Amino acid sequence: MNKFPFKLIFFLVLACFIAASFTGWLYSMGHPVSQKMPVVRVVIAEARSAALEFKKSYTVYDYSKKSMLLKRAKNTFKVHVGTQGLIMDGSVNLPNRVFIDSEKAEVFELNGRMYRGDVALLRNGKNILVVNYVSIEDYLKSVVPSEISKLWRVEALKAQAVASRGFAYYHMMTNAERDYDVAFELQQYHGIEAENPKTSWAVDVTFGQILEYHSNTFPSFFHAVCGGYTENADAVWKNTTGFPEPVPCTFCRNSRYYSWEYSCSVKTLSRLIREEGYKCTELNTIRAGKMARFFSRVRSVVVTADGKDIDLPINIFRKIIGYGNVRSGIFSITKKGSSFYFKGQGWGHGVGLCQYGAKTMAENGLKYHDILYHYYPKTTLKRVY
Repeated sequence: MNKFPFKLIFFLVLACFIAASFTGWLYSMGHPVSQKMPVVRVVIAEARSAALEFKKSYTVYDYSKKSMLLKRAKNTFKVHVGTQGLIMDGSVNLPNRVFIDSEKAEVFELNGRMYRGDVALLRNGKNILVVNYVSIEDYLKSVVPSEISKLWRVEALKAQAVASRGFAYYHMMTNAERDYDVAFELQQYHGIEAENPKTSWAVDVTFGQILEYHSNTFPSFFHAVCGGYTENADAVWKNTTGFPEPVPCTFCRNSRYYSWEYSCSVKTLSRLIREEGYKCTELNTIRAGKMARFFSRVRSVVVTADGKDIDLPINIFRKIIGYGNVRSGIFSITKKGSSFYFKGQGWGHGVGLCQYGAKTMAENGLKYHDILYHYYPKTTLKRVY
């Protein structure tokens, strides 16, 4: 009777062990063996026309993808708004809304910049809204190095990856009925050219991880420098409830962006306020209005003009004067002659993750979950796909 060779059995067992170990390694690296990643819809442009290039064949469908309109080999083409719909290359009539499948190439070029995934072209009045359909993980591999420096410690990069993923995932859940999930101004996204091996690794090892607050998904906001204390989300944006409480932060103090000063003439500020739609013929004074109860953070600015008070929420006031000028809500105001002088600290809205604080925490040896739990207290890490 022939016996099954012992060596063959040994090698079969060893092969099974290696396969199981490799599978476990894939999961530990954040890659599921077989699971489709969610697709996020990102607005990447809004303009009168769009120039696209596909390196391989592509197919144009109606927006519902129920009807194929045309199929072409690789080429470059331009689309603009016509009287009845979209016009391709000056002669091909398309509906107002189309979906373009990049097929095997899985990349396309828009106005000279390469993106992964597919693209939809949606007429929006006289403009075309260009929406990139891309897996959320590929999206993050462009977002993370666009939001923070690739030179930072990996734990800070991982914290940013989780925050950006949670922010995008929340908008995917809440904007399902809209034409897109994330607008281009919400997170920096520059396509393939922004990708970097180090930040891509940070995305990979946190695959599918987001934060939940009381078992609910929430928009995990972040900003550059909090200036000493983070802010309530609902103090910056209306109807933003279910967000972790603000926390003190000493970690961003050494950032070169921690302190700032700015001056603006009365004449210039009057003009900026009028351009926003407010009556401001004669600007008398401006002063801090509502303040945070736990820190000297301004929540509104009272503008006295033409004998009346205008109470401007801080994000509206910063928009009027320029986000890069009045960089945060932590500042004092003095008037000298014909100008207002602002002196403050921090950069950004102050809600959620302080990026420069995360940088210092990572340099101090803290892990990404420690960083996240500090800036988003009473939250839990969860893998959602």
